[in-house]
Amino acid sequence: MNSRSDWYATLRGNFGHWVFLILPMFLFLIFYIIPIAATVFLSVTDWNGISRNFNFVGLSNYISLLGQSRFHHAVLNNLAWLVFYLLAPSGLGLLLAVILDRGLKFEGFFRIVFFLPFTVPAV
Repeated sequence: MNSRSDWYATLRGNFGHWVFLILPMFLFLIFYIIPIAATVFLSVTDWNGISRNFNFVGLSNYISLLGQSRFHHAVLNNLAWLVFYLLAPSGLGLLLAVILDRGLKFEGFFRIVFFLPFTVPAV
């Protein structure tokens, strides 16, 4: 019985924390968890999006997707986008930051050249 009374005391002491967590947890459930669960459920059925009838087809949707050349092309496009628009600019920026931090001969000039476009308005 002592452990139950300790639990109630802890809950009562942390009640303010729970009040502030209820709304974010509810929003997370509504906008993230439920749509993800619905998407996973619909991905293993043959529902066409209009009718009320659907059948459970298991992983056959995924198997047919993996066999399509358009899917492979889309994955390659996404990988190219990842490399050229996310990884390369970040790596190049990090490389330039390291080079500028090493103390070059014209360090002030290079800092002005790199940071001037961010400080001057475009208009």
